[in-house]
Amino acid sequence: MKSIFELSIQRIFHRKRPSILLLLVLTISFAFSIVSLSLVESIAKTNAEFRLDTYGSWYYAIPSGEPSDEEWFQKQDWIDALGIARIYGTIDFVSGQAGFGTIDQNLIDIGRLKLDAGRFPEQDYEIAMEQDVLNGLGYTSDLNQDISLDILIPCGTSVIPIQRTYRLCGILHEYTDLWLLNENKNQQLLVSAYVTTAEGENILDTVRESLEDITQKELIDSNPEYFLNVTSSNRNDAQILLNDYLASSRNPYDKDVFACINTVAFPKLQATEHNTFYIYMIALITFFAVLCTSIMEISEEVQRYTILRSIGITKLQLLILLLTETSLTAFPAIVLGIPLGIGATWLALRGLLYTGSVPIQITIPYVALGRVLLLWFVSVIISRIILFIVALRTPLIGRMQLSRSRDRIFTHLREALILALIGIFTCITLITALGSFQPSYQRKYWGLCPTYTLWKDKLILKNEIDLIRQIPGIARLNGFGEMEIKLSYPGLEEQVVLIYSIDANDWKESLDFGDSIKQFQHGQQIILGIPEDIATDCVLPENTVHLKIDGKGNSPLAEIDIVANPTIIKSNSFNRGLYGFDEPYTIFCSEELVQNLLDSMESGKTWDKFVAGESYGYDRVYAYANLNSDNLSTDMTIANFCNAHNIKLDNRRQEFQALVQENSQTLIMLSSAWCCIALIILILLISALALEAEHQKTHLGILRTIGLSINQMRLQILLQALIRSVAGFLIGWSIYGIYIVSRDLNANGILSTIRFKIEELIYWGCDS
Repeated sequence: MKSIFELSIQRIFHRKRPSILLLLVLTISFAFSIVSLSLVESIAKTNAEFRLDTYGSWYYAIPSGEPSDEEWFQKQDWIDALGIARIYGTIDFVSGQAGFGTIDQNLIDIGRLKLDAGRFPEQDYEIAMEQDVLNGLGYTSDLNQDISLDILIPCGTSVIPIQRTYRLCGILHEYTDLWLLNENKNQQLLVSAYVTTAEGENILDTVRESLEDITQKELIDSNPEYFLNVTSSNRNDAQILLNDYLASSRNPYDKDVFACINTVAFPKLQATEHNTFYIYMIALITFFAVLCTSIMEISEEVQRYTILRSIGITKLQLLILLLTETSLTAFPAIVLGIPLGIGATWLALRGLLYTGSVPIQITIPYVALGRVLLLWFVSVIISRIILFIVALRTPLIGRMQLSRSRDRIFTHLREALILALIGIFTCITLITALGSFQPSYQRKYWGLCPTYTLWKDKLILKNEIDLIRQIPGIARLNGFGEMEIKLSYPGLEEQVVLIYSIDANDWKESLDFGDSIKQFQHGQQIILGIPEDIATDCVLPENTVHLKIDGKGNSPLAEIDIVANPTIIKSNSFNRGLYGFDEPYTIFCSEELVQNLLDSMESGKTWDKFVAGESYGYDRVYAYANLNSDNLSTDMTIANFCNAHNIKLDNRRQEFQALVQENSQTLIMLSSAWCCIALIILILLISALALEAEHQKTHLGILRTIGLSINQMRLQILLQALIRSVAGFLIGWSIYGIYIVSRDLNANGILSTIRFKIEELIYWGCDS
């Protein structure tokens, strides 16, 4: 055994280049298996935790509950936890309505509700509220301030107002605009303003005492909302039982007979399909990594082992020699691969943390890693067994090489492995690219949504805009004016339309200015926006249009003929809260054009909020917060500024940034997994092609000897590369086709699945 061990050491050091190459491939394949699996698993876990933190860990919800429901829920052993919120009334604020009520501790736990500042209410005079509701009511984020509320208590089809003043003790982290209640027939609100249960009941008692009609008194009650936590193994049966109970216990015309399912926090495919697919790809590539490298060297290896047989080594000794050499290469690869993989994973996660992602959940998938390691060993053993069998069947006479037929077989096998690697690379690129389309679009869409919307009764002046721009955490501002104007041109009778004055540099993501952006900015051209769903029914101007601002009597305040650029406005392309896009025509113009029209008007004349001769300003301003800023501090600062300048504020930071962050996390997972797998494949391809080039030197030398020119040889090599690329590309598409059909066939059918994927690819290409 000692002589065989020494012989193995000697052979490894004698064959430095192939040994180093094999050690490198094994080390990198093992290390990146650790990196890939850990990254995919860690980021998938991070995404899952982020969804639970954002959308709650409840699985079923009944927003229009009945008091009697609680007794039925308590008897069901499939319910792991039951959280209850009670809506006592509503609060009106500038951008909508908010629910006023109570939340029990169970709902705080399973909803993962938290505070951005302060604490939950403990005394009857205390209240915790969401930031956007506070701002909408005109209050800052300062704790311990008094909050005066007009609470609307429902009483049948009417409401009864009651006034209350509370001490602000906490700021609720945004959740009411994020939780999706998909079967909420009555559109019940969630609790945005949270008080103690005793205070909620006191309010109802006060309202009842103020009423004389007994029937009305009986209508005064809170609306319970139930949130259920159910383990995955019980969900199918629980859904049937729950919906049967709801259908039998309430009127289907005005109550929910289906439970809401938290499909956002618990997606059926999105959270797991890419994770599972990449694990399979990692395992497959790990297998190819070893097999491909071994087959590339098999001709030379067979000759060496056959020579050893010719000098008297037995079959058993040859097998022990093979296993010893394998161990001397494989175990160092494991020893080197583990710290390399862990170190690379740590660096990758550090990089992801630096980008401002949510805290990474570092997870080592021991089961999956064990399976990949087992497959890695199997591939090493298979490659050695192939070598052992071939060496035993090689004649011990002559040059002791592979026969021509066997050499041809291994040549075709090497070619097939190279094509397989190219195909897998194509497939994972397709999976990643198409899988990235939706989160990339959503990330861009929600990223364009304004974090804060500011407006007031008069114009917001430019000097106020400059002050807002200096607030720490504000990334950019978009201000615009919104007015009415009369539009006419040949083929279109005069009609009133909305006109928006904008800065083209701030609206490039939403409008196509083409090559005429300078003319637009200088007030020489306008954009005539037309919704895409009615574009074919609209009469478009040939060149210029006539714009007129009406005044009193028959004389207009101002009018102008100007070049119009008709532009189709795509559905859902605008996400900035502008009005009028369901109308056939909407005009976008520059600030300079509006200023020119105001200058042509008599001083003191008004055009909506604009006054001729006075300073220019904006109807509304959109402010965007930096994702990496101290958001609570930015909220407080901008709220204080708005209060000081009598500016109304609609704060949607937490809502939109959560949506941006969710899609960013998905993109990080997809791109990270793709980078790891692509790097392994590229290293394998480079190694395989380098070995193949060494083997082809003799063949190319013969071709050169018989008169083949260098250009002809280059053309032959390029043609071979082209054929491989096309074949690998087709193989990749085939693997991808099998993947999507096997995944979606049962759910959608083959034709609808293929059609959907083709449309997805087209949209992705157009978007890119």
